[in-house]
Order: sequence, then structure tokens, then C-alpha cells
Amino acid sequence: MDYIASEKGDTAENRDPNSLVANGSSKPDMECEPSVDHGSSHNEDPTEGGACASSSTEDSELCEIPEQEILEEKNNSQTSKELFCTQKIHRKVLDKGIPPDVMPGIKGIKEPLPPVPVSGMLNKHGGKVRLTFKPEQDQLWLGTKERTEKLAMTSIKSIVSEPITEHEEYHIMGLQLGPTEASRYWIYWVPAQYVEAIKDAVLGVWQFF
Repeated sequence: MDYIASEKGDTAENRDPNSLVANGSSKPDMECEPSVDHGSSHNEDPTEGGACASSSTEDSELCEIPEQEILEEKNNSQTSKELFCTQKIHRKVLDKGIPPDVMPGIKGIKEPLPPVPVSGMLNKHGGKVRLTFKPEQDQLWLGTKERTEKLAMTSIKSIVSEPITEHEEYHIMGLQLGPTEASRYWIYWVPAQYVEAIKDAVLGVWQFF
């Protein structure tokens, strides 16, 4: 027995203190203790932080969306209720007054388009603009001093209009040329009696007799 013990004492494992790490009985003790401590701390923190903190990034963003949507809806509703003629972008044109050579406007009635272009109106730059309808070509011509833009009727998605306060015989009109409000072509001082006829000529009209 003494001989066996002395043989084990001469081995490299017993001579090197660091070799205890490789010993089968000591290795589990060193790994188990830290794994239990770290595991418990990481598992407890997220669950104590609430639903948004423990969920994914997408879920945490959803927690904030309702409040943002409410604010956006309020802003949109306020903008939609504001009259065109009170908005700053339109006031800078309207404040110049009625153009001297615009066609006379008549409120409260509807008339067909005249045989000549509807002229004397203003665009958003304050320049003169006239509307020429070409039904045979299915086009609307927007004529200015600089150029004439020929638009296909089908490129105009919709038309918005509104009477000008204190000058209801004239309207502000917006031709929707793209998907957003920024894509509208604005025309000022459109004679009120021609507004519906312009919409019908561009967008078409469905009548049942």
C-alpha cells in the first residue's frame, strides 16, 4: 500500500496544483456554483421590468403607438377643419386681391364651361393661369406665361374646391396630380359657376335619366 501511494505522489497531476481543474471530482464543483448564480440573476431581471421591457423591440414600440396615433389624428382633424383661405400657403396669393382680368364669378349657380378658356386666375406662385379643355384629346391644358402643360384627364385623381371667404363668387381649387396633398396643383379665383362643370369635364359625371 505504501508503494502504491508513493507512485501516485510522483505523478505530474499531484505535483502540479493547477491540475486540480482537470480532476473529475473538483471540476463539477467549480462550474455548478457560478452557473446557478448567473442563471438566476439573468432570469429574474427581465421579468421584474414589466411587459414592455421584457418583450421584443417590436412589442415595446407597440406600447407607445396608441398615444402617437391619438396625437396624429388630432392634428389631422384640425388641419382638415381649417379653411383653405385661412392657411398661410394660400393667404400669400389671396392677399394680392382679385386679379383685374379674371372672369366674373357668380355664386349660387352652375353653368356649363364657356367656349373659350377659363382665364385670368392665379397659380400658387401668383402667376396667371388659364384652363383649356380638350375633350377630343382627353386632356386639360394648364397655360401660364412661361409654358403650357398638357395633362391627361386620367392623371388627375380628384379635385377639391372651396369658396373664398368674403368672395364666395370665386373658389380655390386643387387638382390632385399625385398621392399626397403636396401633389396638388392649386388654382385661385376660379369663377364659382364653373366649378362643377370643371369637375365633371375632368373626372366624368354619372347621370341617370
